Amino acid sequence: MDIDQWLKDNTTDLQGQVVAMTGATGGLGRHVVRDLLQCNAKIIMLERNVQKMTAFREELLKDFPSAEIDCVEIDLNQIKSINTAVAQIIDRRIDFLILSAGVYRIPVVKGELGYNNI
Repeated sequence: MDIDQWLKDNTTDLQGQVVAMTGATGGLGRHVVRDLLQCNAKIIMLERNVQKMTAFREELLKDFPSAEIDCVEIDLNQIKSINTAVAQIIDRRIDFLILSAGVYRIPVVKGELGYNNI
């Protein structure tokens, strides 16, 4: 199967549509972001690792120089981080929200709202 042809035949132009996405820099998320950019979507990456997110944004802009890609730092394990990120995007129109951030079995500690990853 020619995936590029399938996408061309089965996707809609997302010009002007905004997609906010967690987990955009890893695994499947990286591929989804590229496909969304091919459909002309604007992207808001919501990520914990700022360096990884910034590097991926630069990589994407080489392939999609006119793309609109914003980066927002968020740690989904920390309510303060979530509140800060929401404050940055609350007034923006978001057409699609993709929650693709992974959860891993890592050590936890008791935090202000319960148990948090360390």
